[in-house]
This record gives sequence, structure tokens and C-alpha cells, in this order.
Amino acid sequence: MLANGRGGQLAALLVVAIAQLAAAIFAARGMHLAIDGRLKASWALPAIAGVALCALLLDGVQRRLCEGLGQAYVNEVRDTLFEHILSVESDTLQRRRHGAMLQAFVGDLTALRLWVSEGIMRGAIALLGITGLLTWMATASPVVAAALLVPVLAAIAAGVLLLRPLDRAVRDVRRARGRVAGFASERLAAIATVQASGRLPSERARLRNRVGKLTSAVLSRAWLTGFLHGLPALAVTLMMLVVAELAGGSSSGQIAGQFVLIGLLGLVLRDLARAGQLMIPGRVSRERIEALLSLPRMQFGPDRPIERPVDAHLALDRVELLPGMRPASATAQNGQIVLVDGDAKLRRALFRTLTGRAKPHRGKLLYGNHCLSEMSARRRRQIIGCYSPELPLLRASTRYNVRYRAPQATREEVHSLALRLDFDPDARDQSTVRILLARALLGTPPILVLELSGAELDRDDYRLLIKEVGDHPGVVLMTTDHAELRNLATQRWDIDPRGLTETAQPPKGPLSLVPPHQREVNT
Repeated sequence: MLANGRGGQLAALLVVAIAQLAAAIFAARGMHLAIDGRLKASWALPAIAGVALCALLLDGVQRRLCEGLGQAYVNEVRDTLFEHILSVESDTLQRRRHGAMLQAFVGDLTALRLWVSEGIMRGAIALLGITGLLTWMATASPVVAAALLVPVLAAIAAGVLLLRPLDRAVRDVRRARGRVAGFASERLAAIATVQASGRLPSERARLRNRVGKLTSAVLSRAWLTGFLHGLPALAVTLMMLVVAELAGGSSSGQIAGQFVLIGLLGLVLRDLARAGQLMIPGRVSRERIEALLSLPRMQFGPDRPIERPVDAHLALDRVELLPGMRPASATAQNGQIVLVDGDAKLRRALFRTLTGRAKPHRGKLLYGNHCLSEMSARRRRQIIGCYSPELPLLRASTRYNVRYRAPQATREEVHSLALRLDFDPDARDQSTVRILLARALLGTPPILVLELSGAELDRDDYRLLIKEVGDHPGVVLMTTDHAELRNLATQRWDIDPRGLTETAQPPKGPLSLVPPHQREVNT
């Protein structure tokens, strides 16, 4: 937390806290002397007013430093978390609830920021303030200071005892809130099913049941936080009774000064209670974030330039895509169109491995003499273009989506490709199929991967796709049920748990530009 220059900010914060403590002691001492008549009112009142103004300024500086520390720390955590999650296999992330991961970026980071900026800082400053104020009082009256120490320690001990049940209550609230949010999200996603089945009343009843449990958990937490915040007021009352009991030979000014310091002790204890309250959700949020950071990430190689080999080809070198699969080896040369058939799960694993979304269980996938799994993500995207329904468009402009895989592409390259595929890169509401295909083809990647099984393409889309596949100068790997595209294949890989069977086949050429389900029957 003290990295990247934050140690200096913390030191400045401690200086401000010491200055606040000195101002409080000065104000109490000034009131003591003014009431006892040992300091003229014409001097005392302006001095105390000046100290109060300085205290106001110091409070603003303190708030700014605390917020700066918390925000800087959370920004670093957010950046680390985002970078880590983007390096985790997408299958691993899909097994987790998206709502829970989004909660880490919103609610959990907010709780962590409050813990750092208000919890930790308030707690540290409060402990410093309690020590300083009681030490100052001990120099004037050790007996009174020792007597005041008892209710202070009693309040702190009672607060510590409340932290364990408060921790359980906070976790219960988070759990209940997550169930409400997850239930609502799931039902909204399946709204058509709910409406068609006429289950709105029962779903509302189930939601009310979950909301009732959430309300119960929130009220239980409120009891504990109320007791925690009431402890400082109880401690102040007890301290005032102690001062009143021990005020036998004290002057009016001395008693007034002690009351001022007791009021400040109450404020400090309130900050300490607030720090304890913020510590619980902050700790829970930190655990959630650490759980996400513990997800295994894919390791990429260094980002060094890779020259396209003279004998460019794609090779599978004793690859086991998933546990239990026999090692498979195969080769595809430039200009070859490979039709991948067989087990759907293994086909999907092959395409995911090629595009850097997963790692092979064993073995290597090679481009020339370069291992794809050891390449940096940037170098891999220059070599492999992929069309897949698993790679949706982003909520952005058409041009941004087209250039997303190849941001180095020039405006002329984008326009040339747009003319070939018949879409406008500067307009919205363009064909999703054309944009996905353009994203895969931009830059003429040496390896083109097409996951077309079950794809919803119209007649013109198939016509363009057949032409692009036939003209592509690199290696094409595709899975499709479309007869015309299958007839373009020069090689077939049949993949199943027993391994991979490689078969050469002469291309038959497209039988028709019309997909089977759209062909007209001539009678």
C-alpha cells in the first residue's frame, strides 16, 4: 500500500494529524487560561478562533490526503485485477457468475477504498489522537488521565468484541444481496420463458422471500453498528462523570479545558469505531478480490518481433488438447484449406487453443518453428484471424470493431476490405457477419480460423465467404456444415479422443452459392 510514492503521502498525513492534535491541545489550554482569568479575553478569543480556523483547514487537507491514498491504491488494484482477469482462460471465467466478477469492480473496490482512505487512516489517526490527548492530560493531572483511561479502554474492548458478530452480519448481508441480484438477473435474462409460462406471480413471491431474508440480515447488522457507534457517546459520558467526581481542587478553567479534551476524545473514539465498521466489509472485499487474483492465468511469451518463416505452415506436434486425448500430429501448408471434423468438444478446444483462449494439455502448436503458446498476445493476433460466434462484437463503432484485432491497419486497408465485403466501415447497424469476417481477414493473417458450424449466414454472406476462403493465401482451418464450403477443403482433420486422422482430398469447388436451406427446388 505504501508503494509508488504513497509513503510520502502517509508521512504528510501523520504530520497533519500531529498538527490537529497540537491545535486541539492549544484550544483546550487557551480556554483553561481564559476562564481562569490568566489570559485576557481580547487575546484568548481571537487565538481560539484562529486555532479553530486552522483545524478546519487541516481537516480539509486530511480528507484530501486520505482520499488520495485510497484512490491511488484502489486504482492500482483495479488495474491489476483487470489485467489478471483478461489473462485467465475464458472457460474458467464463464464458470463463474458475471455478476460476482462485476461486483469486484464496483462494490468490492468501493469497500476497499473506504477501508484504506477512511478505515485504516482514521484508525491510525485515532490511536495517535488518544495517545496524545491522554499523555497531555497526564502532564497536568496523572490521576484524572489514569481514571479517563479506564472508560476509553473499556469502550475499545467492547468494540473489539462486537467485530466478530459484525463480521458474520456483513457476510450474511452480502450473501443475501448476491442472491437477490442473481435471482433478478437470471429471471430478467429468461423473461420470455417467465411470461410465456405465466409464472410472474410465483417469481414475485420468490423474489419477496429473498428480499425478506436480505432485510432481516440488514436489520441484524444495523443493531450491531448502532451499538458500535453508541460506545463513544457512552465513554464520553463516563469520562465527564469521572472528571466531575475528581474535580475537588480544580479551577473552573481547568475543568472546562478537561471537558474540551474529553469532547475531542469522543470524536476520536467515534473515528475509531467507524474504522472498525469499515474494516469488516473491506476485509471481505479483499478476500473476494484475492480469490479472483488466484485464478490461474495463461502465460504468454515476450513481445519480440517474429518473422514469417519462408516455409510457413501450421503444425500440431503431439498435441493433447484435453486430458484423455491421445497425442495428435498434423501439418497444414500455406494455401491449404483444412476441414476440421469430429468431436465437437475437441474441435472447439483446438480453435480456442489456436486463438490463445486456452492452452493445450500437452504438446505444441507451431507456426513455422515458433510455438504459438509461447508467443505474446500481440504477435499471435498478427498471425491468426478468427471468425467465431464466441467472439462477439464490442459496443463500439464499426471501424473500431473491424480494426480491433489489427489496430495497426491503415484506413486504406479497411476501406479496401470493406469494398470486398460490401459494408460501410463508417456507418452503424452494419451486418454483424460482415464485421466479424472483416475483423478476421484484416491484415491477411497467415492462419485463418473459421468456426461456422450453426452459423446464421444468408446467401450473399456465403458467396463472399466462399470467395475469401478460396483466395486466402495462408492456411485456412474451418468447421462447417455447409456443402459448398466443405467442397473447397484440400485436407481433412478428423479429431476425436483416439487422436487425429489427417486425410488429403482434392477440392471439388462450390456446388452452389445458395445455402441448402435457401435453395429453390426446380420442378
